[in-house]
Amino acid sequence: MDSLAGPKCGSCSAPLSAEWNVCRRCGMVQRQPSAAAEERELLHEWNMVASWAVGARGPDADLQAVVRNGLLPNDPELLVEEAERCLRYLREGQSQFQRRLEALLTRADLLALKEPVLARRAEVLRKAAQELAARDRRETWGCLGGMLAGVGLIAGLIALGISRCG
Repeated sequence: MDSLAGPKCGSCSAPLSAEWNVCRRCGMVQRQPSAAAEERELLHEWNMVASWAVGARGPDADLQAVVRNGLLPNDPELLVEEAERCLRYLREGQSQFQRRLEALLTRADLLALKEPVLARRAEVLRKAAQELAARDRRETWGCLGGMLAGVGLIAGLIALGISRCG
């Protein structure tokens, strides 16, 4: 089938492959799952697209759009797996996944009203995310402090050089 004449993504108008249920450019899921097994299949496809976008290996994959369009599972186990995956991406420095993690944890909070075990797991994930954010803030301030010390050293050396020349 000619990709120009075939189906197009409803979000970004990219040509869709007959073998895929997730747009490989923007990550939009092209059908809604009706069972946990279908959710797992769609999340597997979406995670492949996200992985390509992170590694800039995908066919014109747009990481921001892929993360924004990611499926939020209804199955509690899949929800936890996705939140853990987001944490891994965040640990690797992929800050684009922060909003996805927040959305997954919000969904977990809603589902936890019926699943108390999910509430405990979501709280553990939330604490891990908070610790990661605190570590990132410490590292950022540490880097800024180091840069300011370096700038101060350079300014001092320049001032010393100017005073010796003058």
